[in-house]
Amino acid sequence: MSSSKPAASPPPPEPRFFTESELEAVSKYLIGNNVRLYPNIHVPQSGGPARVQAREELMMQRVMESCPFRGAMSFVVGGALGAFLGLFSSSMAPHQTEKMMTTRCRKVLILIFKNKF
Repeated sequence: MSSSKPAASPPPPEPRFFTESELEAVSKYLIGNNVRLYPNIHVPQSGGPARVQAREELMMQRVMESCPFRGAMSFVVGGALGAFLGLFSSSMAPHQTEKMMTTRCRKVLILIFKNKF
């Protein structure tokens, strides 16, 4: 058997540190400039060309996108739609005659069963 010694491992690499100017240059490259020239201006990026919105438009947009406004609008529109459909379907239903309104329940059931069989 030959006696062989294990190979010596290479020395660990020295840690690399950025200088202050290199770190600033790298962070500006990766992150970018965070200075916002006009922080209160909202410019939409979809739905056509981008334009600056006025303060009143922003306020109305926030109101219309709020949950209470949407809840109130769905309540009003749903009630109006329900009323319209109710009135429409009641105009299509056959009206009951005076004779049917004064007839007793027993006679109505007899008439129903006679006509079914």
